This record gives sequence, structure tokens and C-alpha cells, in this order.
Amino acid sequence: MRACPERSTHTTAPTSPRCAIASCHLIRQTTERAQQAGRLRDDVDWHDIPFPAQATVTPGCFLGLPADPARGSRTLRVILDGLRGA
Repeated sequence: MRACPERSTHTTAPTSPRCAIASCHLIRQTTERAQQAGRLRDDVDWHDIPFPAQATVTPGCFLGLPADPARGSRTLRVILDGLRGA
């Protein structure tokens, strides 16, 4: 995956690489635990989690993850379908 530069102009996004790495690690762990517990859909990847929160605020990049053209439609489907497991 290609990384993108962090945007320090948005106050809710981590501004340091250390913070972004720690945030990604926590999101990944939380996603995996929620899926193992059946509380989160199995088809949701941890990369999907940060984008719904930022999708309407900051397009392009969040936590160093690039929002490629397909990410926008994927994010919309995740938001509309919900994240909850069966």
C-alpha cells in the first residue's frame, strides 16, 4: 500500500508518524477483536474503519492511508450497510 503525507491542518488527524502508527495499531487490534467476537462484519478490513469518520471532512488521506478512487464507494457501502456483524 502506498502511504501519503500526513495532513497537519486537520486537528483530529494525528500529526506525528508515531501517533499515526499507534492509531493504526489500535484500530487493527480493535477491528480484529470485534470480528472475533462477532460484533463486526467479517468483510470489513481495518483500513475501512478510519474513513467513515473522516469521509465527509477530509478527502484523500488519513492516518497515512491513501483514499484511492475505489475507497470512496467502499466507504459509502460500509456506512450504508453498517459495520455490525450478523
